[in-house]
Amino acid sequence: MEEKRIIELLTRKFAGEASLNELEELKELLHRHPDSVYYDEFLKQLWLPAKIDINETEYLEEQYNRHKLRFSGELEFSIEDAEEKRQLDYRNLFENKKLKYSLLLLLSVITIVSFILIKIRRDANVIQYTTIIAGKGIRKQICLPDGTHVWLNSESKISFDGGMLNKNQREVNLVGEAFFDVVHDKKHPFVVHTDKITIRVIGTAFNVEAYPNDMKSTTTLIRGSIELSVNNFSQQKIILKPSERFALIDNKKNPKNNEEIKALQDVTLKLENVSPVKVGGEEYIAETSWKENKLVFQNESLSELIPKLERWFNVHITVDNQSTMKYHFTGIFTNENIDQALNAMKLIKPFNFKLIDHDVKIY
Repeated sequence: MEEKRIIELLTRKFAGEASLNELEELKELLHRHPDSVYYDEFLKQLWLPAKIDINETEYLEEQYNRHKLRFSGELEFSIEDAEEKRQLDYRNLFENKKLKYSLLLLLSVITIVSFILIKIRRDANVIQYTTIIAGKGIRKQICLPDGTHVWLNSESKISFDGGMLNKNQREVNLVGEAFFDVVHDKKHPFVVHTDKITIRVIGTAFNVEAYPNDMKSTTTLIRGSIELSVNNFSQQKIILKPSERFALIDNKKNPKNNEEIKALQDVTLKLENVSPVKVGGEEYIAETSWKENKLVFQNESLSELIPKLERWFNVHITVDNQSTMKYHFTGIFTNENIDQALNAMKLIKPFNFKLIDHDVKIY
């Protein structure tokens, strides 16, 4: 409503018909709505070329006198005729000014409405990404604009379009690991992009682990269904069912590749069921326990555990004795620090370590 009032007051201002109170009102409205300066500029450019530099009444009077002097010998003019002619000219002038103001107001409104529509359409097409980062040792829970809940694991990053509700599909970009509980919306699919795979869902709960430097990228489905595709081979679709896990293994980073599994050029695709990890008489889902601040691992080598320990405890680990990299561990960490965690692991396999600030040396 105030934008309409601003346009009305600006038009009256340029027409010279605005009162002092109206000018004060206009000043206050422009102060509250600084963006309305665009209306001011539009109207100024439209109005000023149509103004006459000299007084219109004096102009018509001058032209009339010249006309009368030029043809005074040929035509007879009476005072009544001259007066009637002047009144007619003034009426025509008044009517023309009213018409000019009306046309100018209409043109101004059309121009401004067109400008607003173009701006709205342009803004709707602009992608305004929001990026949220969880550093080492940090885990975050966020809610996306569509109501989807996301748990972000350590050293992970998620980017999403703040205007996703106005798009055909809800898209996010993920680096690292996240658990998604997606709000159901059949008309607007939810799409997760990572550097190796793309996941498309409607409404479901699933976990994605896709750290750039890791040998393996995994997707674990908890509820609903999801459609996966490998980015370099998007024509091949993989449908997951609940309690299934998909893994993409980078063979360039895999020193051992002796399993009977399907290979696709430089990567291996693996589909398997999710099995609970039993620790201390209780069962845990390793793929999703992290969002409850539990680091769960089962029969994993030290070489596989090191990246997880570094992210979880915000440390940097180096290993002098490479034979220890083959040690396998099963366990769960909750409130332990890195010193306590490594001492617990020493009870299972023999090794020594030295901790200085955030640097760990295993030997």
